[in-house]
Amino acid sequence: MSKTRIIQTGLAMLAFVLCVGMIYVTGRDNDSFADSIDYIAAARMLIEHGSYPAVGSLNFFRAPLYPFFMAMTWSITGESVFAVKIVQSVLHVVTVLMIFRTAKFLSGSTLVATISGFLFAVNPFFLYQAAAVQTEALHTFFVTLALMLLVRMIVSEDGFNLITAAATGVSFGVAALCKPSALGVGIVLAVTMFALCFRRKKSFAASAVIIVAMYAAILPWSFYNLRTRGEFILINDAGGFALWSGNTSANLRIYEGTFASKEETQQYQDYLGKELAAEQIAEWEHTTGYSRLSYKERESLWQQKAIENAKADPAITARLILWKLVAYWRPWLSPSIYSTKGMLISAAMLVPLLVLGLAGMFISLKRQRTRKVVIVYLVMLLFVSAVHAIVVSSIRLRLPYVDPFMTIFAAIAIVAILAKVGKDRIEAVDRFLEGSH
Repeated sequence: MSKTRIIQTGLAMLAFVLCVGMIYVTGRDNDSFADSIDYIAAARMLIEHGSYPAVGSLNFFRAPLYPFFMAMTWSITGESVFAVKIVQSVLHVVTVLMIFRTAKFLSGSTLVATISGFLFAVNPFFLYQAAAVQTEALHTFFVTLALMLLVRMIVSEDGFNLITAAATGVSFGVAALCKPSALGVGIVLAVTMFALCFRRKKSFAASAVIIVAMYAAILPWSFYNLRTRGEFILINDAGGFALWSGNTSANLRIYEGTFASKEETQQYQDYLGKELAAEQIAEWEHTTGYSRLSYKERESLWQQKAIENAKADPAITARLILWKLVAYWRPWLSPSIYSTKGMLISAAMLVPLLVLGLAGMFISLKRQRTRKVVIVYLVMLLFVSAVHAIVVSSIRLRLPYVDPFMTIFAAIAIVAILAKVGKDRIEAVDRFLEGSH
């Protein structure tokens, strides 16, 4: 067995053991995570009735992939939160291996790939996601797969492979069925890839195939919506509500106010998402007959109300956008929710990761092989930052897009720093890791 294979096996084992440890630390059968009540209810309905619920605990129906994932797992194991978490642990393991391979594509260094895989494998945020009943483990898996395939095409010196392009598009499309933001990411990155590589053979065809394949992966669900709900809804009807919820002036207290406890913070967030929304719906019920409107008409009402609020007080909207941008990139957890200790521990991990990641991006930007990948990554960072600053934002939403590749660039910076101390030794270590057992 080659040393590379031994390293990958070791990383996989480490990742799985840590995931199982996190599952037991957070509660083997604990399903009290963000939004879990909706996912569990939808999965049960899929198994018992073969249909998908028209509404959840909030005022829209959820994107379908995660409940389908849970239902598929339970069709084999029976209803078991623990089984879902174990499958998510396997997804984390495979994502670690994808990070390893992507780092090897980018750097050509087994040492960089090993450090990248290790940093991702032990990252407590991704371990927590694997142990939680929420979409992120699944979403991170498909986003990382799509980005790995995209990097593989960009760093290749040959013409674009249309099969790889199609697989990239399908990966983005499936990710969008988990979180719709991936749809915009896929389109933006396909266009960026063509703009950077338009001189290469099949560059336009590959970019077009990514977009077509992405929509092809989504359309079966869209037609299901048409058949069951009477409307052609691409993924779900949450866009208008999310825009309204993320920009209502009451949100300012989350960023600028104070709370006596974690429980009070959670109560206020529930008030924003449920009670305040219920008040708005009651007003519309009286004026427009909200319950009689179609899905798209309801979503349009939320969008219009968000725009009206923004026009009525642009200063508050600007403050909210700025705060959400800060929340998206803040390298520590909120102390009002996770305590001062949690904030300090998270900062001790995230601050070095971001600093080293930015350093690795700068190093990679100067290298011919990796320059275009860095540009594509930067475009994605700008896009996801803008989207989440306008709608909703948190570290949780940042993780699937930003942190996996930031881990790779951090590893590149670490190896570059070590090479300053002893370049010959680093090269010798790399050769050793490349060798056969």
